[in-house]
Amino acid sequence: MGENIYRHMEMGKDKKTAAIDGAYEMFPAVLTATATTIFAFLPILMISGETGVFLKILPVMISVLIISSMFEAFIFLPLHAKQIFKVNKRKENSIDIWDKLKKYYEYILSIVLKGRYISLVLLLGFIISSSLYLANKAKFEFMPKFDTTQIYISGSVGVGKTVKQTEELVSKLEKKLLVNFELGDEIDSISSVSGFKLDGKQIPQFQEFYFHIFVNLKESAPKNFFDRYINPIFSPKYDDTDMTRDETARQIASKMKHILQSDIKSGLYKDIKIKVPGAGIVKNDIEIAFYGDDSKKVDNFLEKIQNKLEQIDG
Repeated sequence: MGENIYRHMEMGKDKKTAAIDGAYEMFPAVLTATATTIFAFLPILMISGETGVFLKILPVMISVLIISSMFEAFIFLPLHAKQIFKVNKRKENSIDIWDKLKKYYEYILSIVLKGRYISLVLLLGFIISSSLYLANKAKFEFMPKFDTTQIYISGSVGVGKTVKQTEELVSKLEKKLLVNFELGDEIDSISSVSGFKLDGKQIPQFQEFYFHIFVNLKESAPKNFFDRYINPIFSPKYDDTDMTRDETARQIASKMKHILQSDIKSGLYKDIKIKVPGAGIVKNDIEIAFYGDDSKKVDNFLEKIQNKLEQIDG
């Protein structure tokens, strides 16, 4: 918008006329560009579930910002342009780089237009081939698995157990973990809570026979150029004292599953889960939900699904 107003001023128009004509001339193009961007983001509002709740702020804020920018461009920018812009007269001996670039551009354009059919085929071939290449090489994951500094081990010791009995059984798991994982470079601490556990959505559940073990890990050791050399410079409170862990949280969790396998199969513990907390809104690998008007039918379906899942080893 500003460039077009300036162009009209270079044509010899007074500032007010140039501001009006320049803004009016750009109105269809700017309005179209604004509308296409807004319409591209609006379908996100149709996404349902927690993902929809998480993402709906994007189209709302983008639409507000773009509409505000368009309002500023058509109302305030022409006013400021009328007050601030002035045409600079070119000196006779000055060298304008744009003149040189224009000559190169005209030369290349003349070659392309002479062989327009060949140029068109080459352009389309380049777009299609590069798109196929990038589609195979570029990997995108909506909610990638980030490394964390905690591992959760939760479950129950069977209905009817008291908190004291739960604590005695959980202490056996803690001791086994401490024997196989020395506190130091990898693990910072292991602590447990009896009568409590976190479910898949990190919501606390309270029963005397529930337990939850928190395995706190050391910070991951720097593994790439950015973490080793760039991050220490630009992080005001950078401290690499606890950055001693070489393995990822998932690798350590996998080892813990192997070590506690006999306890999981012993029958003393029920529904033991060893998991690394997920980042973002999706906490579990799989989530299944039922809803309906008849609660008995819903319960029946839940029971059927639970029985099927229990038949899967692991």
